Amino acid sequence: MNLKMKTLAAAMIAAGSMASAQAAEILFPYVVNSSTVTTVVNVINHAFADTNELHYVLWYKDGATAEDNGANCLETNSMRSSSFGDIQTIDLGGKFGTTTLGVLFNDPSVNNNYMAAGLSYAYASFAKKPMRGWLMVQDEIVAHPSASGPAAAGRLQGEAMVFDFSTGAAWGYQAGTDDAANGSTFDASSVAFENAGAGAGIAYVGIAPFAETTTKFFVTPLVDNGGMLQPSGNNNDNASGTKDGYRIFLGDGFFAMFDRDENVYSGSVPQDVTCVGAVDAPTLLSGATLSQLPNGGWSWLFGQARGTGVAGKDVVNAAVIKLDYNTASTFNGASVPGVFNNAFVLKSQF
Repeated sequence: MNLKMKTLAAAMIAAGSMASAQAAEILFPYVVNSSTVTTVVNVINHAFADTNELHYVLWYKDGATAEDNGANCLETNSMRSSSFGDIQTIDLGGKFGTTTLGVLFNDPSVNNNYMAAGLSYAYASFAKKPMRGWLMVQDEIVAHPSASGPAAAGRLQGEAMVFDFSTGAAWGYQAGTDDAANGSTFDASSVAFENAGAGAGIAYVGIAPFAETTTKFFVTPLVDNGGMLQPSGNNNDNASGTKDGYRIFLGDGFFAMFDRDENVYSGSVPQDVTCVGAVDAPTLLSGATLSQLPNGGWSWLFGQARGTGVAGKDVVNAAVIKLDYNTASTFNGASVPGVFNNAFVLKSQF
């Protein structure tokens, strides 16, 4: 790596972000660490040039603010060793791999001699518990000039598993990717809820019986500030001081939900998220409506960006993940052993 690239990397660390025109990037829109849950990620480096470092950027809420959907995020970032053709499986919470800097599965540290620097990859463990946030991993250079085709468009790839090690339950997703092909705009379409240019997102969602199943929506607003992906809420620059963020609600803002016999109920309650957050499905309904829908039903989940009105500092989209897991030891009234988790990235259908 030449001096110019090293200087560029140092400047980007100081800035806490990195322009997508300078790098391939992957986005893990939801990571968590607590006394019972950690996040395990795969980072796959298929860069065509000698990329021997990757830039890790974590935006997070922790401790008392971890579950506050309105709180701003904090940030930490630095470089970590990597190499062409490498995969690193990392326990971000540091529960596993305690003697190998959070890197798992007998990674030999030869071609990518990550052990030499002694720097931990367990990024979430640097924050207080509990912690929730989102992680970006970026390379320092664009594709090799001779690179073309699918390989050139996938220089970094990632996967995440949110792992409850107290029960063995887990769920996961594929990281969002951006490869600098579109210049100064971060392309989050692989994980974004809204379709490009739609101005809002709408997805049909089923809601299971509330007593048996917990349904949550994990929301990460996306702010593209001149190609640099930044957290919402840290950009409250409009005259009223209102934070930018992302709002979700059921129905059309008045009607909220259909029950399981085609009857429709009003009582929608919008919820706003700054930077990253989790919204429990019952909080999207008024108490009176919730009491009439014990068996759940279906609705549209609407999403709308709430911005500052300042160019380059507005939320432009969001990543939304729907998670269902069993609250009771029953399913449809029948006793079942163990724990189930079902999660997927929601995509707007319009």
